[in-house]
Amino acid sequence: MLKLLHLALELAYTTLVYYAAFLCYYVGQQPIGSCSILAGDTKAEVHLYSLAKQLLLWDTPHYRAATFADDLRANLKNVAMPGTGVPLSVFCYSRATALLFVLLVNPVACLAAACYLRLARLSPSSPGSSSSRPVGLADTYRQLLLAPQHWFAIWRHNCVLMGCHALATGSSSYSLEDKGAFLLQGQRLGLPVSPFYQAATVFVKHKSVEGGMGINVFKNFAAGGDWIIQPALANSAALAALLPRDAPLSTLRVVTASIAWLQEQAAQQAAAHSSSPLRQRQVQFSTDDSSQQQQSRPGSGASGSSSRGDGPPQLQVPGGTYRPGPATPPLPVSAGVMRHLNVDGRGVSSAKQHGMADPALPPSFGVWGQRHQQQQQAPCSQQPAAAVGQAVLGQQQEVGASLPADVSGNASAASSMQRPQQQAPAVEQACVEVVTAVWRAGLAGKCTDHSSICFGVDVATGALSPGVTANHWYRLGLAGAGRVDAAAARVWQSHPDTGKQVAGCVLPGMADVLDAAVAAHMAACPNLPLVGWDVALTPEGVFILEVNLSCNLFNGAFDSASYYSLLWHYFDQLGSALGAGRKKAD
Repeated sequence: MLKLLHLALELAYTTLVYYAAFLCYYVGQQPIGSCSILAGDTKAEVHLYSLAKQLLLWDTPHYRAATFADDLRANLKNVAMPGTGVPLSVFCYSRATALLFVLLVNPVACLAAACYLRLARLSPSSPGSSSSRPVGLADTYRQLLLAPQHWFAIWRHNCVLMGCHALATGSSSYSLEDKGAFLLQGQRLGLPVSPFYQAATVFVKHKSVEGGMGINVFKNFAAGGDWIIQPALANSAALAALLPRDAPLSTLRVVTASIAWLQEQAAQQAAAHSSSPLRQRQVQFSTDDSSQQQQSRPGSGASGSSSRGDGPPQLQVPGGTYRPGPATPPLPVSAGVMRHLNVDGRGVSSAKQHGMADPALPPSFGVWGQRHQQQQQAPCSQQPAAAVGQAVLGQQQEVGASLPADVSGNASAASSMQRPQQQAPAVEQACVEVVTAVWRAGLAGKCTDHSSICFGVDVATGALSPGVTANHWYRLGLAGAGRVDAAAARVWQSHPDTGKQVAGCVLPGMADVLDAAVAAHMAACPNLPLVGWDVALTPEGVFILEVNLSCNLFNGAFDSASYYSLLWHYFDQLGSALGAGRKKAD
C-alpha cells in the first residue's frame, strides 16, 4: 500500500512539474533556463520550452507554410500516437485544441505509454531495445513527459528550432526546402546534386493508346513548371547486395549541425560590448594593474580563466565571446556537434586551456573528430563555398559525366545535366559537424524508401547497427486503434524480405557520403543550425537528392548531451533575437 502511495505521489509530482514548467514558458514567456523547478535539466528545458514556443508562435509566419499552425496541420495529418489511430493534426485545429492536447491528452498518453513500456520491459528512448536495468514506472513516465527521447520528440524539437531561426533571421537559405531551388543552387555551387533534365517540356506517350489519350505533358521546374525530371539512380553494389532485387533506391539520411550563426551572434555581442558607454568608461579608468583588470571583468577569476562557480560560462569563438545567460547548462567538452564550440579565439580547446583532459571521441562522431583533429587546432578559415565543396568532394564533379544523358542516348540531353562551377560567398570551415547517419533499407516492391527499415550507421567505421522502424506511429483509423504494432518492440538484424544479415556489415563509401553532406552544409546554408541530407550511394558515386531543414533523425544514434546543449544555446540566443524583433515592431 505504501509503495502504491509513493508511486502515486511521484507521478503527481512529475505532472505538477510539467504544468509548472510549461506555464512558466507559455504564460510567463520566460527565457529558456529560467524555470528553477526543472533544476537545470537541459533535456527537459529544451522539450518544454519548445512546446510552449510552438503555441506562442501559432499564428506567426513559417518558412514553409502560412503559419506555424498550418505547418503542424500539414505534417501531422499522417502521424498518430501509437495505439490511438487519431491523427495528431486533429489537435491542431486551433490553439485551444492544441492546449487541450498539451494539458490533458499528453500526460494521459505518456502515462499509458509508460505502463506499456514497463510491462514490455522496453526502453522509453530506444525503439525495440530492452532496458539494461529495470526502469520504474515513475521514471519512465518522467522521461516521456518531461524529456522524451523518441524519434517524434526529436523531430518536433528540430522543427521548432528551425521555425524560430527562420522567423528570427529571415535567412534566404530556407528556400532550399524547395527541392527544385536546392537542385539549382547545388548545381551553381558545384555540389554533387542528383542529375536532372533541363528541357523545358517533356512528352510521355503510351506505346499503344490512341486518340491522344496516352499522352502526358510535363513542364520542367527549371523552365517555370512544377516537375523535376530526372534519370533513375541505382543502389551501389554494396547496398544492392543487402536488398531484395526489386527494392527502391535506398538512401542515407545524414544530419549535420552548424554553429556559424552562434559565431555571428558572438561577434555582434563583442562589438556591442566594446562600443557601449559603460565599457568605454571601464577602459578609460582602468589601471595597469593586471590583477585589478582581471577582477573588473564579470565572470573572471584572478587567473583570467572562467569557472562555473563564478557565473555563466563564457564561450570563446572566432570573432567574439558567446556569453549565455544565467542558468546555462555546462558546455560539453566532447567531439561531435559541440567540439568546435569549445575552441577559443586562439584555436585552443577550452578543456585544454583549463587543464582538463580531452575525453575520448564517442563512436558516433569518430570520423569527424579524427578527420578534423588538425582543423580543431586553428580558428575557422575562409574559403569560397564552391572551393570548399570541390576541395572536400574531390572528383565528385566528374560523376555526372558518367551517367546516361537520357534513355535514347541523345547527345543534346547530355548538356542539360552539366554542373557549372561558380564562385560563391566565403564561408567558415570547421563549423559544421555530423550529428547522425541512417541507412533506409527499402522493402521489396516499393517505389521509394519511405517504406523501409532504418539501420543506424557508425560514421567512424561505416558499420550498420540493428534496424528499427517507426511505422507504428503511422497507423491511422481503426487499423491503429487499440493496439500497438509489434514492430514497435522489434529490431532487425537482417533485411525482412531477404533474410540477409545487415547489422554489422560495413558500408564502403561512407566517408564520401559524409564529405558530401558537410560540404553542402558549408557551401549552401552555413548559418542554418540543423540540416538533414538525403544522399544516394550509387555505382556512379555519391549524389545529394534533397535537403530537409526540419529534419527527422530516423532513430539514428547521436551524442545526446551535445545535441541538447546545442539546441539550448540556439533557443537562448533566438529568444533574445525574437524579443528584440518584437520590441522594434512595437
